[in-house]
Amino acid sequence: MTDSNTPRDPAKEIARLTEELRQLREDVDSSYYRIPKQEFENITVRNITHDVTEHINSKLAKIRNWLGGGLLVFSFLGITQVSKILELETQKLASNLNSELDERMDFELANINQEIVHQTKQSELNQAEFKVFLQQELSRIEEQINSKAVLVERKQVDLEDKMTNLFADVELAQSSIYRAELASIRDDLKKSYQEYKPARRQALDRLTPLLARVTRLQDTTLANEYLDELFRWTFQLGEYEKLDQYRVKYEENFEFNPTTWANIAIADMFLYEESGSPIYLQRALDANNKALQRLPSYGVPQAVRLILHAIEIERAPSEELKTRQLNQAEALLHQLNSGSNLITVYEAYDYLKQLESDHVASKYISKLQEYFNSSVATLEQGYTDYLISRGELPAAGEGSF
Repeated sequence: MTDSNTPRDPAKEIARLTEELRQLREDVDSSYYRIPKQEFENITVRNITHDVTEHINSKLAKIRNWLGGGLLVFSFLGITQVSKILELETQKLASNLNSELDERMDFELANINQEIVHQTKQSELNQAEFKVFLQQELSRIEEQINSKAVLVERKQVDLEDKMTNLFADVELAQSSIYRAELASIRDDLKKSYQEYKPARRQALDRLTPLLARVTRLQDTTLANEYLDELFRWTFQLGEYEKLDQYRVKYEENFEFNPTTWANIAIADMFLYEESGSPIYLQRALDANNKALQRLPSYGVPQAVRLILHAIEIERAPSEELKTRQLNQAEALLHQLNSGSNLITVYEAYDYLKQLESDHVASKYISKLQEYFNSSVATLEQGYTDYLISRGELPAAGEGSF
């Protein structure tokens, strides 16, 4: 037997295994946080067990081989008891080696487990401290952001206020310019030596391009003034269909004065008389009501209502409907004549007098005289009384219808 086959000292083997376990602990320190705790422990125990078992089996195999050779020699020399002694010693040595290795491995594993627990607690403590630090930093950053946001918001509000004031100043200047332009158009219309319709056509040509800009301003009073003139001059030109279009376009967003609504009612009245469409009749009645809602004492809408009754009387398809219209017209005349407000009577009768020159409306005025002669005469007297009260007629004067 050579020295290379001589089994090594078990104490040295234990020392070598201890060194391997030490290196394994160092690997634990550097590798623990890359592998989940439970999985790491399972892997560690499995690796240690495998290495120790493999090493022991290897050493035992060498010892068995060495002992086997020795037994063969002793048997050859006739020594038979040595094999049993050696076998018993071998078993004892293996048992002691296994026991010592088990104890050593348990000790090292306990140390490793204790180190793992320590590292875990330290990691949790570090994480908790980092979490507190992170929360503090987030709170500080959030506070800075909020401070800057408040500052930005204040600057934005200040800028909006300045812009609002600037826009208000610009709009005020624009309103002044457009109001002056409207006054200029009115003055030129009064001074015009042109005929009635051409003068109003010229006024509309100046007014219309400005209207789109004026209606975009916040100055609704100025916009309503422009619209009143638009409706008045369009009405005076007899362009009733265009007047109806303007109503649809501007009615929702702007407030018309009573005169504008009365002009719309008159335009729809003539369109109804011409076409016979009940749509125009309903529009005329609606405009008439809106004029009276804004100025209940306004007499022109009352005169328009009388003309509409006269048209309906002429076109009634049955005696029943004709009688109903007659009764309604008579009730309206009675209401006008029994009222104490002479200006209402004056405005109603004055407009009827103006319509006498219209070849379409004049025939319906004649029908009113035919059906309600006494009531119309009373209305004329109220008109005369109003002129006398204003000193425009002498007390003894009388007008004729």
